[in-house]
Amino acid sequence: MRNLLFVLCLLLFISSSVVGQDNPVEPDTSKEVIFVNPDTPPHYPGGDKAVIEYMKSVNIAGCIDSSHTPSSLFLSFVVDTVGNVTLVEIAKSSGVRCFDLAYLNHLRNMPRWTPGKWYDKIVSTKMVLPVRVRFDD
Repeated sequence: MRNLLFVLCLLLFISSSVVGQDNPVEPDTSKEVIFVNPDTPPHYPGGDKAVIEYMKSVNIAGCIDSSHTPSSLFLSFVVDTVGNVTLVEIAKSSGVRCFDLAYLNHLRNMPRWTPGKWYDKIVSTKMVLPVRVRFDD
């Protein structure tokens, strides 16, 4: 009788575990959470090509001298729930402070994005943008 009771309890436990896996728990987005990989990532109006064109329009003429060579930097930022670019930081420096600051300020003034979504709720999303500093364009 004990064995039968044990087997029934075990089957009940296993069946409730399997049923519970079909219903994923949605995250609590009532608090300000910054997502890294939402279901739908933020989208810049015009797409990636428009982001590239916007970043090419930065004015770095005052930063260039004969000792500088082309380099790259990585900028991290958050697209908030309204689409504003916030919390802009240099994730990897180009090695030239003037370039870093020029691109940092340019990104801070970027037009609004379409925010990301997680389970059809609009969320803040962290992004990283690689930038190649070139002098010929």
